Amino acid sequence: VIDYKTQQNRLFPLLASAYAFRFVGEWLKWLYTDVTQRLQANDFSTLPEAHACTAGLKSLTTTATAVCY
Repeated sequence: VIDYKTQQNRLFPLLASAYAFRFVGEWLKWLYTDVTQRLQANDFSTLPEAHACTAGLKSLTTTATAVCY
């Protein structure tokens, strides 16, 4: 199946998105841990960045998965 160009054109962008979402998920876990530790120390400086990143990524992943169908 992977030898056919038409299948590659449909499969590869989805596969690339899956890898990108996986790496972004790992980064979000790190960000969550960092923000949580800072919040326990009453440091709220990274909270706006975390909020902006998660809101933007929610929109991006929703749009990307909606395009698949």
